[in-house]
Amino acid sequence: MKKNNYLIVLITLLVFSCKKESEKISSKLENNARIYLSTELTKEKDFEKIDSLRILKVDSLTEKQQANFYYGYLDGRFQRHSDLAKLNSDQAKLQMELSGLAGSRDNTVAKMHLEDSNKSLDSATYYENKMNKIFQNRNKYDSIKPKFLGGNFLLQVTNKNKTVKRDSIYLTFDLNGNIIDNNEMLKISNQTFK
Repeated sequence: MKKNNYLIVLITLLVFSCKKESEKISSKLENNARIYLSTELTKEKDFEKIDSLRILKVDSLTEKQQANFYYGYLDGRFQRHSDLAKLNSDQAKLQMELSGLAGSRDNTVAKMHLEDSNKSLDSATYYENKMNKIFQNRNKYDSIKPKFLGGNFLLQVTNKNKTVKRDSIYLTFDLNGNIIDNNEMLKISNQTFK
């Protein structure tokens, strides 16, 4: 009987301490998000004040999720440079045809477009190689231990013309609750997935 009572007391204390710790982290995330968003939003000319900021959801992010984020970024860069390479290649072909029709032998502009196409193709190949490396190692990345926290927030701001805007925003934090902006996350990911 005494063991059951001790067990009940222990479980109750554990639940309350976990809840208190969770509230403490949520509060820190919300405060850091408010400071960060105030700083970023003051750069916009219409912004007046943040009316409310509320946490909707906080999730832990693992190395595997970080790899997926970085893979998506690399894929976007790959697509952009592939499209630029094709566009510049098409421009070079058109310029060559125009030079031929005009009876001109000056292909300077066509060569310039071809050089740009080759540079974009090199960049696309670079991003593709990084994507392939992440894809090949996808099963090696940790999917259990959290590396970051991701928070969805509901934000309401008032602009100088007194219009009220509501939106949701996603922010990434380190495990201590400090905000990691996208540029910093890309640097961390670039170092992690060399």
